[in-house]
Amino acid sequence: MASLKSIIEGQFYLRQIRDNVRAWLIPAVAVGMLGSAYALVRPSVWIATQDMIVREEIVGELSSRGRFDNTDERKAAQETILQVARNRKVVINSLHDVMPEEIRSSQGFPKESLIRRWQDAINVRAAKGSEFGDSDMIYLQVKGSSAAQAVENTKIVAEHLGQELNELRKQRSDSVIRELEGTIKLAVANRDNATSRLEAIEREIGSDLGELRTMNRSGSGESNLRTSLNQIKSELRNTQSEQTQQIERLEFLRTVVKEPEKIVAIPNGVLAAQPTLRRLKDGLVDTQLRLADLMGKMNAAHPSVKAAHVALDEIHSKIRTELKTAIRSAEAELDVNQALESSYEQQLQTVKDRLSKLASMRASYENLLADVEHRTSQVEEAQRALADARASHRAGETSSLITFVDEPNPSDKPIGPGRITLIASSWIGGLSLGLGLLFLFSQPDDASSSNRFGRRSTDRVTHNYRRRAEDQIDDNSQTDRRTGETIVPGPPEGNH
Repeated sequence: MASLKSIIEGQFYLRQIRDNVRAWLIPAVAVGMLGSAYALVRPSVWIATQDMIVREEIVGELSSRGRFDNTDERKAAQETILQVARNRKVVINSLHDVMPEEIRSSQGFPKESLIRRWQDAINVRAAKGSEFGDSDMIYLQVKGSSAAQAVENTKIVAEHLGQELNELRKQRSDSVIRELEGTIKLAVANRDNATSRLEAIEREIGSDLGELRTMNRSGSGESNLRTSLNQIKSELRNTQSEQTQQIERLEFLRTVVKEPEKIVAIPNGVLAAQPTLRRLKDGLVDTQLRLADLMGKMNAAHPSVKAAHVALDEIHSKIRTELKTAIRSAEAELDVNQALESSYEQQLQTVKDRLSKLASMRASYENLLADVEHRTSQVEEAQRALADARASHRAGETSSLITFVDEPNPSDKPIGPGRITLIASSWIGGLSLGLGLLFLFSQPDDASSSNRFGRRSTDRVTHNYRRRAEDQIDDNSQTDRRTGETIVPGPPEGNH
């Protein structure tokens, strides 16, 4: 059923094409002629390609040496070149070099339409099959009316592109230089302010500055002040120990003065400080032994015994005198030791006060010292950056940030379709337009056909046969003028 319908519709369209030749032939011829005329007068468009490599300084750090750290930086640089190549300034400068003198001298040159057309003729692309950032190599393409003109246009655009990139580099470096100069002034002022505060603290610290710096340095060992503190403590302990011994010796000497018989019990520590008293003690012991020996042999009235008693009394007298001298000497030594102890205590307190003062100033001094060092490093970094920016500014006047590889290469043939292709396409398009218009305004009426022929496809076939038969009868029949009836002629005589 569907195929029969398609056959019927095809027959309908073929009859329409046959019966309405002018309806589709006139648009086809008009479009074909216009396309052919355009193909004959259409100027050829050639394109030339200039290979070039970009250095990193266009968008990266001024201190770099032409290498990109990552793909994003390379992509940003290449996209920047695309924007600069189509920049209005580059386009206008290129037009002044490309256009003839009579056009350049005309009023209103260059017009906006010419600028936009020239912008469309300039393109910067990556290698085929890749995107910006995949490779260091990119390509500048400029169109022209001939291969030689395309090459010349590419050279002119490339020259102005390099100049504009250098100008952009110098402007950027100028901006960076001004910014860094302001940064250096501020950093120097902050450093000088911090240095002044640091100098005030150091003047207040005075001779203990070295001790404070030693305290701030971890792992530097004990400072001289702390070593002096330990020595003073040690001397003070020794002095106090010696003073205790002197007090004990003095008390014992005073006891011996009151009780002379205890002279023999004097400890060696006391006698070591009193050598005369030691000899008297030894003599006393020897005299007592001799007296005891004599009394064991003789009576008390014997002259030897009496002489021994006299000698013993003489020794006791000398011992008492020597004890008084020893007591005065011990008291003098004790006074000296007490004065030395007081001196050590004062020295100890002085060192403790100095350490306490340094400890209270340590945190603020360390922070201020770190602040000065940090601000000094900021000044040094800003000065290095300023030197790099000035070097980049000077390099922008002599060197280029893009490297052109060889000469521009023109295309092998004009871009776009050729004349034959355009002519053929115009005639094919005109024919399609004519037939399309014809078919648009002569669609078959499916609804009326269905009502007239019936709902089945066989009804339409039967109707077609009947219509053909009626058409044949109409062609061969005649009408009687008197009666108005139709006269159908009989079969030819030759058929009997």
